Amino acid sequence: MDMSVQRETMQKTDSSASIQLVNVSLKVPVSIANTSPPDAGWRQILRRSIFQRYRRQFNEILSDINLTIYSGDRIAFIGRNGAGKTTLLRMLTGAYAPTTGIIEKIGRSVSLMNISLGMNFQASVLENIYLRGTAFGLTQIQLTKAVKGILEFADLNDKIGAPLDTLSAGQRMRLAFAISTCYPADIVIMDEWIGAGDQYFLNKAKERLRSHIEGAQIVVLASHNNAIIREVCNRAIILEEGKLVFDGSVEDAIKVYGERNR
Repeated sequence: MDMSVQRETMQKTDSSASIQLVNVSLKVPVSIANTSPPDAGWRQILRRSIFQRYRRQFNEILSDINLTIYSGDRIAFIGRNGAGKTTLLRMLTGAYAPTTGIIEKIGRSVSLMNISLGMNFQASVLENIYLRGTAFGLTQIQLTKAVKGILEFADLNDKIGAPLDTLSAGQRMRLAFAISTCYPADIVIMDEWIGAGDQYFLNKAKERLRSHIEGAQIVVLASHNNAIIREVCNRAIILEEGKLVFDGSVEDAIKVYGERNR
């Protein structure tokens, strides 16, 4: 029987963060075969529906990934659309579990992917700070200390008791970003550099994000922007059709990727 394991040690900011993937694969069901002929009558279709064992088909999204990420690594995942970059990032966040293989992660991690995911639109701004912060592994004491700074950064001091669904999309985005970056993390996982919002907030967010990244032991980023990859990362991995095909320096990875995709 295929077995998978995903382990994480949280709140170890006094030790070196690390991520290790051993023989990690992910298969997802894509369809269920229907063997009834197109001209089958309803009795035949019903009989097959009741008694026939369906054949489930699977698509392998990631295949036999072996990867060790050390403290100090700033890694870029490079690849074409559909190569498996975002899927692998989501697996590192714990959103997906591997079908086979082992993932071991040491350190508190924060995902900057879908930062508004899980927010309660009927709950107040303050309640959402505690909901999202708790999901990130922060304690009630830490969040109580962080509330003032979160509200100030998001420019929502006068909205603390307002239900989330009364805020604009931009205000919700500011709140989600402020919560996600209110405390340093050992591991930061993100799928693109922030690029939405009004210019004033965008400048604040970029400055805060750079500080957040500098304070992290590990950064894992998926991006198509070579300028950002060069600015942020010191190591790059190329994925092709769910397989890891290159692991090395940023410049070498950009060169190899260009050669493989001429």
